[in-house]
Amino acid sequence: MKFRFYIDPETQAPHIYNHDVTEQEIINLFNDNIFSLQHTISKIKKQLV
Repeated sequence: MKFRFYIDPETQAPHIYNHDVTEQEIINLFNDNIFSLQHTISKIKKQLV
């Protein structure tokens, strides 16, 4: 997955820095939630069969 971050025009840095968050923290959050979502979808599909 490719990640792009909004660059704050005032600071020329990723906007997430205004929230004391790093790029890696955001990437980890998305990756962790994707695996969780895939697991949930898999469970739902099994229940529908």
